[in-house]
Amino acid sequence: MTTAVRVVCANTWAAAIASADSIVKVRHSFNYEEKMKVARKVLLKSTEYFGAFAKMGEALAATPFSSEQFDWLMKHLWPDADSKRGMTVALNNRDAFRVVANANDLDNLRGTAWGVLQAAIDYSDHSRTIKDMSGTMGEDGYAAQERQLLRSLEDNSLKLAAAAFIQDATGVPILV
Repeated sequence: MTTAVRVVCANTWAAAIASADSIVKVRHSFNYEEKMKVARKVLLKSTEYFGAFAKMGEALAATPFSSEQFDWLMKHLWPDADSKRGMTVALNNRDAFRVVANANDLDNLRGTAWGVLQAAIDYSDHSRTIKDMSGTMGEDGYAAQERQLLRSLEDNSLKLAAAAFIQDATGVPILV
């Protein structure tokens, strides 16, 4: 299986399986040798990808990321708003992101570009609040699916935006 999802719980395990670029399954049949050749090619590509991913991670872990850069990133992910409510939302998101970035599991990565990227992924995957869906039980399945799709797109957009800003700030190419 080839996936860049960082598995930390059952939910991210399910996400890793769902988003896997390739999964190899070989049934015992008369042409299994041909299938094994294909599986070897897939595994070789996986090895190449994860080798490049490891180099990227090592480069980002060795790249300092200052508190000024961190503040700059947060202001770009959640820009200042014109309205009082919009500004409150932006500040609340920045505060929540700061809490995730200062979590104990990122102690050894704090102050690095890799640590900030991992915090953005963790925030997007686990820490964002979900609005109360009460009162929506009567809507059709399409509306619920649309909400779920939009949420997924928003989460992925946050990860990609953080990756792009970190790449711009550090000069280290980021694999997505």
